[in-house]
Amino acid sequence: MVVGLGTLLSSLADDHLRVAKKITKLLIPSYFPSKLPLKEACDRCIALIKRSPAAGARFCEFALSEGSSPQRLVGLIKVSISRALSPSGLNSEQTDGLVIASAKLIKSLSDEGSNLVALRECFANAKLKLLFKTAVSDGAQAALFSMVPVVSPDDLCVLHIECMNIVVNAAVTSKQEECQEALLAAHKLVHLSGRSDEMFEELTNILQSKASYFSGIYGLEPPSCPVASTKRKKGKSLKKTPARSDDVVGNRSSTPVILNNEELAAVGGAAWQLSEILKAEEMRAAFVQSYAEIAFSSLKVISQVYIEQCLHFESLDLSPVLAYLSLATYSALQDVDQTDISCSE
Repeated sequence: MVVGLGTLLSSLADDHLRVAKKITKLLIPSYFPSKLPLKEACDRCIALIKRSPAAGARFCEFALSEGSSPQRLVGLIKVSISRALSPSGLNSEQTDGLVIASAKLIKSLSDEGSNLVALRECFANAKLKLLFKTAVSDGAQAALFSMVPVVSPDDLCVLHIECMNIVVNAAVTSKQEECQEALLAAHKLVHLSGRSDEMFEELTNILQSKASYFSGIYGLEPPSCPVASTKRKKGKSLKKTPARSDDVVGNRSSTPVILNNEELAAVGGAAWQLSEILKAEEMRAAFVQSYAEIAFSSLKVISQVYIEQCLHFESLDLSPVLAYLSLATYSALQDVDQTDISCSE
């Protein structure tokens, strides 16, 4: 039985890992042959990536484990990066495919100590920033963020501005699925670089600002903490601001206020990101220690409003309510742990 290349590439892109590895091994003699000069072998592999970016990226993911030389794969990365930076004749999907394929190769080579120096030389002269300007898709941006710890270990903040732009822009939309992969990779890189406080404060400020706005409309008790300052020292507690007597529960308008989707979406993104941060143990510990109070106070107000708004919409993003419940759970668990430690002492 003869199987066409299109069928093979489709299986390579989407099938089980074991199947994808076998297909990669089958294709290596044709698309990255060791007997050909490196330039010609690279041209063949890039032709594969251009034909099917998803299959090409998976081919690169398993090329090392299926017998390709580490040194030649470093050469393939150099050529792929060069093509991505000068994408003449490539569409955006193909350019992103080269970036993602390079990230797959870098990940597989990250344990090959002898090749790390050559690998890092590929990204000298601000190439990561230049590449980010060419990366269009969510997957390509996530791939670039994932490269940083390997190719720029001495400057983990090299893409910090790009990370924060994605975090802040996505915080005011409910369409996280369009940038979910890049967002999670940005969270991880910001945390690794030691600048997670900045990210936490941005998200918390957005929630607090919206909670204050909602509390004014609905006559709810406003969040008890002020907007966090980006100059706040790490670990320093936020001061409480007492609620004004004219803003507390009981003074709400008798006429129901129906918010529009844009107003509700403006907190959905920040709340969803907070939920994801709470799922990551190290980030959760840092967030709960210094930001739980203001976030909890803000999410409480927002959740009250969302629950009331459910009556007026056929569907509603419940990310704020889920984030509120998650934060309440993790904060309670932390209190239990601290109580246990105190008792043991």
